[in-house]
Amino acid sequence: MKNILFIVSEDWYFVSHRLHLAIVAIDNGYEVGLLSRLSTHQDLINSFGIKTYDWHRAAYVLFAPYVFCSFSDRRFAI
Repeated sequence: MKNILFIVSEDWYFVSHRLHLAIVAIDNGYEVGLLSRLSTHQDLINSFGIKTYDWHRAAYVLFAPYVFCSFSDRRFAI
């Protein structure tokens, strides 16, 4: 199955500006996910079959290893 992950800062923006694109993608056989700060729109988004991932939890898992880089030996995460 083909996948699309929308990365949008706020769930209300996704509903307002990108939900129609996600619905078309689902209708064309894509599995759709949303990485965003989730609030009152999460249930609506999930009702269309879109998987939601909370930005705060996902950001920690994705970026935490890069926060603890060593500046003394000039190794930086890019």
